[in-house]
Amino acid sequence: MSEAEHFGAAILEVCRRNPDRIAVVAGGRSLSYLALRGHILNFALNMQARGIGRGSCVAIDTPDTSIGFVALWAASLLGCRCLQASPAALANAAIGVTHILRYRPGEAPVAAANVFAVDLSWLAPPPGAAAGAALSFPGYGSPADPFFIASSSGSTGTPKASAISFGLFYKRSLARSAELAAARRVSCLFSSLSPIGSSAMTAIALAGNTIAVQAAGQPLDRDVDVVIGAPAQYADLFRSRAAGSDFSRAEALVAGTSITPEFVHRLFDMFGRVRYRYGTTETGPVCGIALSRPTDYDGTVGSPLPGRTVEIVDEHGVAQPPETPGLVRVKTPHLVDGYLGDPEATARMFRDGWFYPGDIGALTAEGRLRLLGRANDQVNVYGTTFALADVDSRIAGVGEVEDAVCFVENDGDGLPRVAALVRPQPGAIAPALAERIVTACRAALPIAAVPWAVYVGDVVPRNQHGKPDRQAAAAAAARATRVI
Repeated sequence: MSEAEHFGAAILEVCRRNPDRIAVVAGGRSLSYLALRGHILNFALNMQARGIGRGSCVAIDTPDTSIGFVALWAASLLGCRCLQASPAALANAAIGVTHILRYRPGEAPVAAANVFAVDLSWLAPPPGAAAGAALSFPGYGSPADPFFIASSSGSTGTPKASAISFGLFYKRSLARSAELAAARRVSCLFSSLSPIGSSAMTAIALAGNTIAVQAAGQPLDRDVDVVIGAPAQYADLFRSRAAGSDFSRAEALVAGTSITPEFVHRLFDMFGRVRYRYGTTETGPVCGIALSRPTDYDGTVGSPLPGRTVEIVDEHGVAQPPETPGLVRVKTPHLVDGYLGDPEATARMFRDGWFYPGDIGALTAEGRLRLLGRANDQVNVYGTTFALADVDSRIAGVGEVEDAVCFVENDGDGLPRVAALVRPQPGAIAPALAERIVTACRAALPIAAVPWAVYVGDVVPRNQHGKPDRQAAAAAAARATRVI
């Protein structure tokens, strides 16, 4: 494979051409592109010294953003597969993890033959490495070789794993890099080992920009030009925003779950411009919309991006006319081949070149996509069928609601009822807020969709893609305070 097809080599070339440019800022410290180049090469040497190379499948276990992307780019030089470590991934025989790299300072080490404790010495050459020796890394044999093992959000059913090839990962990252070309400093709120975060961090580096590492619960870097995150992550930013900070020249790039007009207004209270991207782990970005003011938002996720096709079909696969609800299906040049070890799900979700993400939607007369819910998010309560996402959206539009996820629980008589777990904005009076939530839902939703219980907590569970984790929300509600 040529060097031109190798994003690991491309990042090293960016480092070589811009040695003094700041590559990373984190916790008040900065790292130049020259130093970043050394970290990547040394990390790859340390991996190589432990027998990692082509054919290896490396699970990276760390909450540290910088170690995450350095390990990712080092893995690309060695031609191995890599992923974010999780219990489900480690137990999935179809993934076949061979090595676990664990960087968790302060935690007890894990005693296992395939678990390697990473420390900061991995950013220096390994013992015995000859100074000045020529470096040789195998890389990948073909752009079709698997590189990043991505876990889906589970929004298409149970969580699944798919292999994003080396070439496909590079194409997705280059497309994102083009969007970020004019930025100087970019903060990505996603984990550097998540499907979106890994591609976004790579895109930032390919553009030669500065990665501003955002620590949880800390105010946003005042010098950022672009922020990339899911709605729930932006809600955390709103809460931690420093008094007097001005981000009116910065842009918010939103990915993940759908958004509401109220959320758009909150974004514009903080940022000068907003872009939204709709897509999935399997497809990459599919549709997009750019907003200059809150009133630009029309309730859609925008038009298909170049090279993408979106159709609305019925249960027989027949295309529907504009404004007619149906199943969303998409075609994209960035589509993965299927799911690892799950031929049944692959056959169901990938058909005739189309991917069926499980969304219900409609196209406007102008060709913009309006999302109406999830096919597997439909519930039937007292004979009324509705989407829990609609209840989420209605509650999110109530003033002083920071975040909310609905779920179905049994009442004392064993009957299904809708309940909501809500995180209020600071200073909100919980009982009064719960009453307003119920009133708003009664005014716009079927009576069966009105929450019979509202729980208040500090955390509303969402997965790494920012999508609701309803099962976890139900469990969290059992430990939260019920206010109605």
